[in-house]
Amino acid sequence: MRSITEVCTKAQNLTLSHWRSSQTQFRRKDKLSPERIARLDAIGFMWETPGRGELPHEQWLQHRWDAHFQRLTDFKDRFGHCHVPATWEEDRKLGEWVAAQRDQVRRQRLPADRLQRLDALGFVWQPNSRFTLPPFPAKPTLSRFLLALWETRYAEICA
Repeated sequence: MRSITEVCTKAQNLTLSHWRSSQTQFRRKDKLSPERIARLDAIGFMWETPGRGELPHEQWLQHRWDAHFQRLTDFKDRFGHCHVPATWEEDRKLGEWVAAQRDQVRRQRLPADRLQRLDALGFVWQPNSRFTLPPFPAKPTLSRFLLALWETRYAEICA
């Protein structure tokens, strides 16, 4: 039998994943009854988000933001700009994150330090319509590292 955490880890069941997050937040805010905590403990409920380790919530969120920022930096190094389409096939999560940063600015919710980091990278806050299409070569060249990694994974799956 799989644990509830395994079910939610890959968001295979989005509703259950949101519920799981809510229970964790309610417990953190002392809004979850001892009875419910005990019931969840009894089934092996993992209170920490997988991959979060022992980081407090705010530090974990900052760590995730920094990781996305690094992926954006890598994108810029590869293509020379920060215009990641929201539906970029190669890395949809990065495209969604870029769109979320623009939305945060529109709502005036992006912290000043993050705004400055993105500005310093050359982030375009209101790209014109020509950026709705992939602003990078149609057939990107893969680095030797990515080619070698693909070959390694291919060999592993064959085995």
